[in-house]
Amino acid sequence: SHERRRVLRGPQEGRRRVKRSILGYAPAALWAAVLFWLGSRSDLSTPSAPFPLDKPAHFVAYGMLGALVAWGWRRAGRRPHRLWLVLAAALVGVLDELNQMRVPGRSPEVADWAADTAGVLLAFVWTARMCEKGREGRSDES
Repeated sequence: SHERRRVLRGPQEGRRRVKRSILGYAPAALWAAVLFWLGSRSDLSTPSAPFPLDKPAHFVAYGMLGALVAWGWRRAGRRPHRLWLVLAAALVGVLDELNQMRVPGRSPEVADWAADTAGVLLAFVWTARMCEKGREGRSDES
């Protein structure tokens, strides 16, 4: 009887893990889709300012992606390894820049991708650490 319960738990636990992963990474996937949509727009304009705003905008937008990926990583039980996730999020930036080659009025820039990657990396690390601190605080209270 005990063996049978263990066997039945296996597939159920696997389904729960898959569901947790899908739900955990869904916000990051949706935000990546928004970033692709924004990168495909030829009518985006940057407000005039005494300094260029496009690099900080890339940093913040992809920082949000990095934070959402870190949140999903925690929800998915730290799977897959965080290096793969940071690389995948940086690849979103590469694909977005390459996509801009076919968008009238847009052009790919290595500096944009560098800002994207910096935003992803810093936000991922910061969010993962904040989630860990929050988790430690909850375990101290119990």
